[in-house]
Amino acid sequence: MTALQIAQKTVKDLRTVIANLHAKYKDGFEELQRTVIVLQKEIRRLLEENGQLRKALNMARKREKLAAMVPGLRAAVKDLNKQIAATEIENEKIKEQLAALRDHMKKNSETSDKPQSTNIFKKPVSTKTKRCLFRGGGRGQQKNIARCRKKNVKKNKSA
Repeated sequence: MTALQIAQKTVKDLRTVIANLHAKYKDGFEELQRTVIVLQKEIRRLLEENGQLRKALNMARKREKLAAMVPGLRAAVKDLNKQIAATEIENEKIKEQLAALRDHMKKNSETSDKPQSTNIFKKPVSTKTKRCLFRGGGRGQQKNIARCRKKNVKKNKSA
C-alpha cells in the first residue's frame, strides 16, 4: 500500500467517524452552535460597554483635574480683580490731573482777564552768570580780573 492510498483511507475513515458523531450528537451540536452565537453577541456587547466605561472614566479623571485647578484659578481671578480696581482708581486720578493740566494750559493772558505779566508759563531764567566785562581792559587783563572777582565775592556774600 502506498502513502497516497493510506492517506485516502485515513480521510475516508475520518469522514465516517465525523458522520457517526454528527448523527449521534446532532441535537447537542446545533444547541452548542446557538450557544456560541449568543455568547459571541454577549462578548461584543460587553466590549462596547467596556469602551464606553473607559471613556466615562477618562472624562471623570479630567473633571477631577479641572476641579483641582478651580481654587487656584479663583484666587488668581480675585487678585486680578484687585489689580483692576487699583488700576482704575489710578487711571481716574491721572485723568483728573490731565484735565487740570489741559485747563491750565488753555489759560493765558489772551483767554483770561489777567494781564500778561501774570502768565503762568514764563521763559526760564538763565542760571548762567554774566561775564564781568568792564571798560578799560579786555578779558584776561589784570584790571578787569580784579574787578570781576570783587563783584563775584559781593554777590556770593549777599546770596
